[in-house]
Amino acid sequence: MRRRILLKKTVSTARTGDAQSFENLYILTVQETYGKIGTLVKEPERAEEILCAVYCALYREVHALPEEEEELQSRIEEEIYRCAEQILQQEPGRIDEKEAYGTLNENQAATIWLK
Repeated sequence: MRRRILLKKTVSTARTGDAQSFENLYILTVQETYGKIGTLVKEPERAEEILCAVYCALYREVHALPEEEEELQSRIEEEIYRCAEQILQQEPGRIDEKEAYGTLNENQAATIWLK
C-alpha cells in the first residue's frame, strides 16, 4: 500500500516537470520495467537500449502520465512494446508475466539513467 501511495505522489510531482521526481519514478519502476523487457529480449544490451528508450519517451510525455499504479504500468507496457518494435524492427512477442524477470544491479540502473 505504501508503494502505491508513494508512486502516486511521485508521478503527481513529476507531472509538474520536477526532474528529481521523474528520477524517483525511474527508481521505483525500473526493475519491473527491465524485467518485462527481458521477457521480450534476451540480449542484455538490446534490453538496456529499449529500457533507455522507454524512459526517454515517458519523460517527453511526463505531464500526461497516469497517477494510478495500474494505469501507469499499462502505459509503461505500451511504451515497452512501441520502443521494442522500433528498435528491433519487428513486432515483439508478448510479455510473459509467469517468466522470472531479470534484474539490474544498482550500478547498471544508474548507468542507464545517466544515458
